[in-house]
Formats: sequence, structure tokens, C-alpha cells
Amino acid sequence: MWSRVAVAVLVSGLVAGCSSDDAVAPEGTDSPSAETSASPTEPTPVESTPPEVVPASGVKLTISDLDGEVLEYRLPESGDWEAGTDGRSANMFTRAGLWRVDSIASASLDGAQLGFYVKSRRAGFPTGDMSPRRVADREVDGVEGYVLESSGSDGLFYEYGAVHDDTYVNVQFTFPVKTPEARDVIESVLASATWL
Repeated sequence: MWSRVAVAVLVSGLVAGCSSDDAVAPEGTDSPSAETSASPTEPTPVESTPPEVVPASGVKLTISDLDGEVLEYRLPESGDWEAGTDGRSANMFTRAGLWRVDSIASASLDGAQLGFYVKSRRAGFPTGDMSPRRVADREVDGVEGYVLESSGSDGLFYEYGAVHDDTYVNVQFTFPVKTPEARDVIESVLASATWL
């Protein structure tokens, strides 16, 4: 027969020999003592895409040269835009001042590259804050052209120019203040443009 002391020593030894690491895990799971080797997964970076530009859907303006119509584009529906009698320009009076969209077309010079038109256009501006500089070229309705831009105390100037079917065309935007709304007008008008 076991004595009480022997039973107490045996129970004490069993308790001391067991740790929480020796606990039996529920069926279908790993033992609690098993270390997890998987590290937290890093979130996959999501490429941000620029918001889609909604083409302007207001009054249509058309640029023509001596041979006929070359490019058409639309004004934004919002705002009180007034189309010029020439059918290729428009103004809108705002509290900050006049917003203007204008355009020209002429026969292109044989062999003239975009750089030639950039140089001749820049020569027509005074030096200073509003002297435009060439920034990254862009496409409008599939035709690559130059971009001239300047901003300063006199506002924002932006011009897209290109040669299409032997015709040189440019579309200019002027605003009294550089604002996100002005940028929206530029993008929506150019997104609406169609070569004819």
C-alpha cells in the first residue's frame, strides 16, 4: 500500500514534469509548442491609376485652315462659357478674372519639327514669370504634340501644339489663377478633341 507521502511525491513530480508546452492540441490543429514559420504577408502594392478624364460635352468649337476644318473640341458644360464669333475660341468671366480657350491653324512648313514651332511660339512671349517652358509632350486624339506651360503672378498659360495632315494647330488656355479647376478644364477640353 502506498503511503500518503509517496503519493504526494509522485503527483508533485508529475505536475512538475508537465508544462503548458506538453498540452495536447485539439484534433486537426498543430501542437501549441509548434512554432509558426509563416511570417505575416506584405500587402501587394496596388498601382494607382489616374482618374479617368471625362471629355467636355458643351458647345463645340472647330478649328479650320484654308483647306477646311482640322480639329474640333468642346467646352465644359458647367459655367457661362461664351463662344467667340470665330467659332474656335471662348471666354468665361469668373470672380478671379477671364478664363479663355483659343486656337489657331495654319499650313505647316515642310520638314518643320515640333521644336521649330516651340521656338517660334516662345519667341512671341515676354521674358519673366509668364514666359512658357516646354514640358512633357502629350497625345490628343492619337496625335503627339508639344506642351508649353507657364504659371506665376499673372496666372496659368497652357498650350498644346501639333502637326496633323500638313496643318499646324495649337490650342491655348489662359487663366488668371492656377487652380485644380483650371486643370480640369484643360484636360476635359483636350479629351473631347477630334481630328477631322
